[in-house]
Amino acid sequence: MVRTNCLRFRARQIINDLQDRLEEKEKALDNTNEDLKVSDALLLDIQSGIATLNEKLKDVKLKPPFHNYITGDPAKDLVNCARKLDELQTNLGFQGGEGTTPRVDQNKLHEYLESRLPPSNIRIKVDVDDGSDEDDFHFDHDQENEGLLSREDVKRLGQEMLNSKLKPKKKRSKKRAN
Repeated sequence: MVRTNCLRFRARQIINDLQDRLEEKEKALDNTNEDLKVSDALLLDIQSGIATLNEKLKDVKLKPPFHNYITGDPAKDLVNCARKLDELQTNLGFQGGEGTTPRVDQNKLHEYLESRLPPSNIRIKVDVDDGSDEDDFHFDHDQENEGLLSREDVKRLGQEMLNSKLKPKKKRSKKRAN
């Protein structure tokens, strides 16, 4: 009897240990699933960004042995975009070493981009502000605005319209013929 009780106790202890391990593994699975959701969302954002960047750089062609198409592997596609950006910098005549940002003359860059744009792409020229306020509109509140109704005038006219519609009509008395 003692041996049976001891076996039952050990069996119960093993079952409890297995249930504890199962709960730990389920918690780890839930945490892993949450991490997977975050990683999937991040991967989709990265792929979308790389696809947008590739679309912007589609006119920059790389020479063999490099390819000009998207492989689907974000790391390879990002390296390919970096190569295209380097090629673009070389074509534009930017000089600069690794990790340095080249200084660009804005007017020269705009002229270059304008020469590359198709005629259907219309650019709007914005005048440079010279700092003078001569063209600004100034409203003088003291100036009398003839012909414009004030708030009180509008209220008065509205009340007159209401009163004309709401006046009780006088009943005509019927004359009886006797």
